Amino acid sequence: MYKKLVSFFHFFTLPAELQNRHGDLLLHIGDIPIWEFPYMKRLIRKVKPDILVHTGDLVDNLKVSRIPGDIPAYKKHAASLIAHMEKYAKEVYIVPGNNDLEAFLSATVTKSKIIPANTCMEIRGIPFLLCHRVLDIDGEAKFYLYGHGPTGDTHPFAENGRDGKYYSNVFFAPAFIDLHTEKISRLPAFKRR
Repeated sequence: MYKKLVSFFHFFTLPAELQNRHGDLLLHIGDIPIWEFPYMKRLIRKVKPDILVHTGDLVDNLKVSRIPGDIPAYKKHAASLIAHMEKYAKEVYIVPGNNDLEAFLSATVTKSKIIPANTCMEIRGIPFLLCHRVLDIDGEAKFYLYGHGPTGDTHPFAENGRDGKYYSNVFFAPAFIDLHTEKISRLPAFKRR
């Protein structure tokens, strides 16, 4: 699986609608283990999103909520990812996950905004609900951005949305939203897990 991921990120090209975008682009990422950092950073650098939303577990394989020994490595890698996101994205929103240290994130960010889970907010006039786990969704929006894993997720990824709503579980792949056309897409053939 790791070789497939390395190959994918080394040779991927963005879909045409993302290369020729006319409006702001939102990139939704989350649940990133350390071994995916080089490839996720390359994606962020290549896309240079106007808005980047990270829905938690900045260093997904380090379980700081259960394993205190993971904290030093978590701090090092999370700080590196935050600096990279802030360098290449105009706006960054981070929803802390169950494997994040919220106080550390708040002290580390310079321009990112730390957003509480299950926050409804407008981004460029479009209603979004941001959370870490699908089971925490409680509110109305047009776009629901979350991650954490597939547990309890009954919302299939659908380009056209269901009932005019779009659900993006970033556990499976990064998602892009063109905020002008409100079209959501994923990188083709991306399989993280």
